[in-house]
Amino acid sequence: MKVLLLLNEDYQAASGIAQYNRNVADALRGIDDAEMRIVCRGRMASAAADKAVFGVQALFHCLVWRPDLIFVGHINLVPLVIGIARRFGIPVVLPAHGIEVWDKPGPSRLRATELVTEIWPVSRTTQDRMRDWMPGVPMHIVHNC
Repeated sequence: MKVLLLLNEDYQAASGIAQYNRNVADALRGIDDAEMRIVCRGRMASAAADKAVFGVQALFHCLVWRPDLIFVGHINLVPLVIGIARRFGIPVVLPAHGIEVWDKPGPSRLRATELVTEIWPVSRTTQDRMRDWMPGVPMHIVHNC
């Protein structure tokens, strides 16, 4: 299985979301046939350039490498990649970490998030809060541990 991890910050960042993403990557490495590619945002000084480079890298991996699954590490990245993923029939998993997903997002993130294949809330509280604005997407709790 080929998995593309698209992350909102450097892989080695000190945040809780970065640690969760590393834990998921470690778990995926334990699957015998798993191959993984990781693309991170935050490498360019300009936010616009960073977003463009990230989008091009995601597109490149979808076109050339053809992953079997895309793990989008943060809700803010979903609008950048959902169109590419759907065009190539690649399932998208979104982990949901807490307060950034407890309230209904703006229109762009809402439309994009409605199209993900599955959401992995890190707690029952996050799942319940998301269900208020995202009732139709399958969710499975994957605790942040």
